Amino acid sequence: MANTRMEELKKRSLKHLFHYHGGGGVGDVNIIFEKGKGIMLTDVDGKEYMD
Repeated sequence: MANTRMEELKKRSLKHLFHYHGGGGVGDVNIIFEKGKGIMLTDVDGKEYMD
């Protein structure tokens, strides 16, 4: 389910976001953040990152 959701979010992001770090193709989006709290960001797979 998360993989399908990530693919849909990748497609939507190309219409609405500026991707300065990649070439702009769907395959270039590797991380999609779902939420953030304080300095912690969580991606759609549940992995946490420190901002």
